[in-house]
Amino acid sequence: MGIHHGGLCVGCCWALMVVLFPLGMMNLLWMGLFTLVMYLEKNIRYGVVIGRVAGGVLLASGIVLLLMGSVFLVAELLGRQRNAVAAISFAGAVMVAYQPHVLWDASFQLSFLSMLGLIFISHYLIHSMQPEAVTGSNKYLQSIKGIMITGFGTTMAAIIATWPVTALDFRSFSLVGAPATFFAMPSFPPIILTSMLTSFAGTLWQPSGILFGWVSWLFLSYFILVVNLFGAIPVAYITNVAIQPWQAISYYGALAALLVMLNKRQAVSVYCKRLYEKVRSVLSGLKVASLKPYIYWALAILVVANTLVWTAYATVPDGKLHVSVLDVGQGESILIRTPDGQNIVVNMRRSICLSGISKSTSSY
Repeated sequence: MGIHHGGLCVGCCWALMVVLFPLGMMNLLWMGLFTLVMYLEKNIRYGVVIGRVAGGVLLASGIVLLLMGSVFLVAELLGRQRNAVAAISFAGAVMVAYQPHVLWDASFQLSFLSMLGLIFISHYLIHSMQPEAVTGSNKYLQSIKGIMITGFGTTMAAIIATWPVTALDFRSFSLVGAPATFFAMPSFPPIILTSMLTSFAGTLWQPSGILFGWVSWLFLSYFILVVNLFGAIPVAYITNVAIQPWQAISYYGALAALLVMLNKRQAVSVYCKRLYEKVRSVLSGLKVASLKPYIYWALAILVVANTLVWTAYATVPDGKLHVSVLDVGQGESILIRTPDGQNIVVNMRRSICLSGISKSTSSY
């Protein structure tokens, strides 16, 4: 009888014993919390509900830990668990393989670029803003400063990495994105945590889901308040930003070159010093009189290039539709300039030239 009862006890409670033994050995607080949950489950009116809620939370936590542990062990086996670039590249490749058109999705582009900004840019910004440790300073104050600097640095890194795509896709750019994100960032972890608890608790027992929902509402209200306050500023964002794809590509090329130089700054510094010494030695052997013709030619080329660049800039379309009604002597003529810079002339006489349009056009 005793062996039979013991077998039933082990069969029913072995999983609970596996959990309670390490918790009791390592942390008496957790042991007391589990004891309280079991007591309430057995002795109060809604004890069954409490047991289900606790079981659901533990089950969800176990699943999450199982997934995280499996990913970590696989990464440890491959030796790449600390390589963020490999992780984000693998995630992007899986998403593109599953849905190739996601490459042209603005949300995917912004998410991918923001992660690259956090990986490659944030540590430079945080290190440049990090103050030197002062002996005898308040540790809590230093911790708060570190958290603020880290939050601001990561926010600026994401903005630096994503603003061209934002301007290209939405033709607008926020000027208050960095401070707004900085003040809203403290609400992100509580929003995620309370939303998850609301989902799990509401599935098991609706009143508990409502309770957690009110808690989540407090943090969401703060987040919305911050967004509305910064959005109400008159110069919060710039609209009608006319940026071309080649300009965005050029920006990212220059940014990549700058990051490579920062990563290899010692080698770049040595190379620049050697180049400077070589140029200096060459110039020291030349006479100033012999360089005058070359200087004149260089100045002439710079003047011509400057003129061409500013002329091209002045003629770049502004992304707006322009309609001009002109008096041509016998009636009216309409000149339409489209957002991409094309000119359309309606009811134009053959011999009239308007806004640089010299091509003969028939009346219609």
